This record gives sequence, structure tokens and C-alpha cells, in this order.
Amino acid sequence: RVKPGVLAALTEVVHHPEMMRLEGRTVAVLGAGAELSPAPTLLATGAQVAGVGRSESRRMRTLRARALEAAGDLHIAPAGFGDVTAAPDAVAGWLLSLPGDLVVVDTLYAPGYKFLLVEAGADAVLRMVGEESNAAFAWYGSPTDAYPIPGNDDAAAGAAELPGGVVSRTAIRSWAKLSGARPAREAGVVNLLQDIQGPNYAAAKRIGRWRATVEREAGRTISYTIAPMSRTESVLISQPLRAGYAGLERLGYPPLAADTAAALLTGLLVWDLQHPEATASSTSFLTDRALDGGLLSIPYQPNDLAGLALLSGAEQLLGRHRGPTAGRLRERPAVGDASSGY
Repeated sequence: RVKPGVLAALTEVVHHPEMMRLEGRTVAVLGAGAELSPAPTLLATGAQVAGVGRSESRRMRTLRARALEAAGDLHIAPAGFGDVTAAPDAVAGWLLSLPGDLVVVDTLYAPGYKFLLVEAGADAVLRMVGEESNAAFAWYGSPTDAYPIPGNDDAAAGAAELPGGVVSRTAIRSWAKLSGARPAREAGVVNLLQDIQGPNYAAAKRIGRWRATVEREAGRTISYTIAPMSRTESVLISQPLRAGYAGLERLGYPPLAADTAAALLTGLLVWDLQHPEATASSTSFLTDRALDGGLLSIPYQPNDLAGLALLSGAEQLLGRHRGPTAGRLRERPAVGDASSGY
């Protein structure tokens, strides 16, 4: 299920592929090696990309190898200029030296409290870059956050439809009744927060969201797109998250493969950059082109459905996970250059 605004934007990009080259711009990606990073897609379509991350990491090595066969050009931050936590001023200075009109995209992630440190560093980088340039900024929002939603809560709740088949819809309604699940929408806000991801994740994602709001109000071109639930390594490495995602899929809220999510998010990023007036004039810019997979319309708080989701995906808790990434899960993400935790 795709929101009309998402479909319209992606359709335009598909019919006008030249938009993807973003001629005259350099797109700098913080966390360029992340699974949801726009860098690979932009390089493949001929854009100029600058990558910030730990140059020795597996993901950055993979990105460099892909760039050799891509139509676009990749600039890699030199040693000492790629760590937003240890040296945000150096990162900002290098970004400001890049050619063309600058676009800075934050796709950083790190496990636990390190995510807060990384996002604080990224915010310092963006602030310093913003003070010296008219650069455009972009972020991918979390699908497990709370967002303001215009409209009447009661009417929206009455019109909400559960996805999936008869069995999954019946299971959700029965669970909600027995557990006393709370409505997702209250006082004009849809609450999609999930305890399983922890307070560090929620707080870290709010840093970028706050910066996006501030910069938009100041008149800067920004892009903010809610990412879909995605099968990234940071999700698959956790048995509870793996079980929850498997359960949500059975209940009608399927996560996307990481490469699919990355390509769709890149298309929406490009559309936003080509149509800055859309975000500038919108009072609901956070959710206008959300790739939420139906979560923004869910009738009950996902946190209250977590038990049902875990039960539905219980075999993942028993260690029966199988998939193409299973053999790679021993390598934990490195700070500042990791898979995105969506």
C-alpha cells in the first residue's frame, strides 16, 4: 500500500530518469555505506556523490567497488575527515570544499547509546555547514515514532481498515479487545513508538527530525521521508526484532528488503530536491510522502500489538531464522557507518 503522494512522486521520477542525475549538485551522504543509503542508487544513475564514513569498513569498501562500475562519481572523505563524532568540524570543512550545490543526507546509525552520539555529531556537522552555505539537508524518519496527523481522530479510527486476510484481521481485533490495546490516533497524533527499539533509538531519531523542522522554518530546502520497516542487518541481528518483524508481516504489515527500500527512498529524496516548494508550503511535511507500509493508518498502537507480533513470529525467537543475510550477522555495525535501524 502506497500513499497517493508517494505514488505521484515516484511516477514522475520514473518517467523523468534524468532527474536522478541531480546535475550541478553533489550529494554528500553521512553514513554512505548504510544499507538504506542513497549513494549506490545515485551513483548508478550518474549523480555526483560524496561519502562520509569509516573508510576501512566493509560497507565503504563495497561502495567504492560499486562506484568503479557506476555512471556517477564518488568522492570519499579522506582519513581524519569521516568521523562525525570525533571531528564534526573536520567533516563540515570537507563537505564545504566539495564542488557544486551541496546536499547533505543523514543515513547514520549505530547500536545503543552510540546512536545518540552519532546523531549529535551529525547535527553539529549540519549546523556548521548550514552557517556557511545554502546546502539542502535530508533525513529518513523512523516508521516507529509519533507523528502529527491532520483530521478527525474518531472519523479516522472508524475508517481504518486492517490489512491482510480474515485470519490476521480477526487475530488483531481479538488481541486488541483482550489486551485493551489503545487507539493509535489521539489528539491529532499517531503513536507508532515501540518499546522494543529502546529509548536511545527514539531519542536519536528525534535529533534529525528537530533539525529538519528548524531548517525548514528558516527557509532551507529539506527532505524528510519516513522510511519503511526494512530488513537491515541491524534488525536481523536481534532475535526479538526479527520475531516482531516476522509477526507484523503475517499481520499484514510487511517490511521491505533493504535494497528495495533504499531505491524507493532515493527516488523520493530526488523528487523533494526537484520540488522544494512542496515541503516548504506543507504543514504536514513529515508525513506527506511517508513509506509507512500502512502503519500511519493502523487503528491500534503498535506497541500494544507487540505481543501478538512476537507470538506470530515466535519461530524467530527459537533461532530458526533463515535468509540470505544469516551468514553475515556476526559482524556488528561500526559507529558512524552501519546498517540503518528502521
